[in-house]
Amino acid sequence: MKKNIQAIAFDLFDTLIVLRKSAFREALLHLCDLVDGAGFAIDANQFMEVYREEAKKAFQAAMESGQETHNSIWLSTALCRLEHEVTADDPRIGIILTEYFEEFVSYADLIPGTREMLLELQEEYQLGLLSNFTHAPAAYGILSKFELTGFFKTIIVSGDVGFRKPHPQVFSCLLDGLQTPAAETVFIGDNLVDDVQGAKESGLMPIWTTLARHVAKQDGLLLKPLGEAPADVIEIQQWNDLFAILKAF
Repeated sequence: MKKNIQAIAFDLFDTLIVLRKSAFREALLHLCDLVDGAGFAIDANQFMEVYREEAKKAFQAAMESGQETHNSIWLSTALCRLEHEVTADDPRIGIILTEYFEEFVSYADLIPGTREMLLELQEEYQLGLLSNFTHAPAAYGILSKFELTGFFKTIIVSGDVGFRKPHPQVFSCLLDGLQTPAAETVFIGDNLVDDVQGAKESGLMPIWTTLARHVAKQDGLLLKPLGEAPADVIEIQQWNDLFAILKAF
């Protein structure tokens, strides 16, 4: 039976955009400079080690609970471990992270063909975006950088909602924004748990994209480890694959 698809929604990172290979290392070094410049005397190597540990713990807790975390939490906790008395809501933490993420946006690159794909899809479908990202303004900054914002009827970022994929709350927010039934909404993402499993459990139609993997031969692309998809998961390796699937629906 032919499926009635009204809307198509996308993940952001490694689905529409990628981060250059040097992104996290350079961003962390920049963070060290910002922290030191804000008056927190640190040893850079020691700070980076402690910061990574706190970030890992915070993300693990967020994945287990489904509730989003934020960089201000693990940054302040890392500094406390280094004997600086500071809380997550300290104005200095906010200033540091604002400057940090302004620089972070510059590391993003648009996956080739993405703009053309969105231009074509918007003629027939409602488009949405749902991204796991702790600092929502940076996600909006990346969309603005590539002039993508106007393509989407709704944009949901976990840092705004307070929950992260695969929690059903964020998919519910997405559907509310699109105003389409889950069964008539496609969700496209690169993560088999957050995107594919999360969308499926919320009643959406998941499509797994490995497109970023297939352009990763270019120097400077940073990609998360690739899993193995269940046999019943639809995979696309290029945007033309998506159009073929939609046509078959």
